[in-house]
Amino acid sequence: MGKKKAAWRKAKIEDVEETLEDNRLVNKLKRKGTSKQEQGEVQELFTVDTSGSGQGLSARTRREIARAKLFPPKGPKLGLSAYEELKIARAERQLEAGKAPK
Repeated sequence: MGKKKAAWRKAKIEDVEETLEDNRLVNKLKRKGTSKQEQGEVQELFTVDTSGSGQGLSARTRREIARAKLFPPKGPKLGLSAYEELKIARAERQLEAGKAPK
């Protein structure tokens, strides 16, 4: 059964309100901190490519680029499989025992 209304407790939210107030103050200072001239300089540094980087490329080339993004090339296979490690361990034991490996 759920609690009755008389048993409800007030949650302490002072720390949450303080954090939200701090975030609002930080955002306010960020907006006021940059002048229009500085904002213009920032906009000159970055450009937005609206036409896409595939303009002028053939469909085959665009398809290859898309595949490369989705399926990056696999790296070199490092290490040995468990079966290969077992074969090496068996050969080492045979060498220590004085037998020639098969």
